[in-house]
Amino acid sequence: MANLSELRQLLLQKTLERYEGEYEELLENWRDLERKAQLTITIASAFLAGIFAFVRAGSSINPDVKIFLILAIILLLPTLLCALFVFSIKERYIAPSGDTVREFAIELINHATTEPDLEERVPDFLNEVIRQWEEVNENLLQLNSEKAAMLLKSHICLIATMFVLLLDTVIFILSI
Repeated sequence: MANLSELRQLLLQKTLERYEGEYEELLENWRDLERKAQLTITIASAFLAGIFAFVRAGSSINPDVKIFLILAIILLLPTLLCALFVFSIKERYIAPSGDTVREFAIELINHATTEPDLEERVPDFLNEVIRQWEEVNENLLQLNSEKAAMLLKSHICLIATMFVLLLDTVIFILSI
């Protein structure tokens, strides 16, 4: 049976592994949000291109259709800006590097005078690394929330644009 010190170290090690796993999940979420923002920009750009192509092709466009096209363009601008803003949100903290952890471990080893002293200091080492991971993960979670909120605003504008273009299409069909 393991002694109390070994159990403490095991629990801290499992905690550290969970923080590392959580970081990977948050990083994947970060990438997903950026992929969705990129797709939103592509869709909004396609709508803009379609609107401009429609305007260029039709010399006599119903004034009501023109108003809705202008409204669609106005809605596409915040769609694009909000989606682009997702890319401007950058990570402020980086995950503890191997070098940082190694330096802290070497310092811990160098300050320990005996094996029991080192054994006593290991939980402090693990707690410090856990604290660093916790800080990084909290930051990444907050930034992911900011990215998601901005992407939601972009999607709301995009959906509004689609609705306006749908109404515009109905008006255009009825005016033919």
